[in-house]
Amino acid sequence: SPLFANVLADALRIAAATDGAFDPTIAPLTELYRRARKAGGGLEAAALDAARTRVDFRAVAVRDGAVVKARPDVQLDLDGI
Repeated sequence: SPLFANVLADALRIAAATDGAFDPTIAPLTELYRRARKAGGGLEAAALDAARTRVDFRAVAVRDGAVVKARPDVQLDLDGI
């Protein structure tokens, strides 16, 4: 939707301005932490490393109102915005 595209575009501008300190592609890490907390366990280093490789705000863009992903495994989490 146009509203979603606008929110994502704002999130990507903030991500660029903060050099990735705010990153709307954080979903893989968010999901990993939520699963670990629910299971009452810790995080495995390999799982953490794998999730980190999928977080990069530069792998997504908004063009002509459409979301364009550079990789199919990019996931968004806009809860922070």
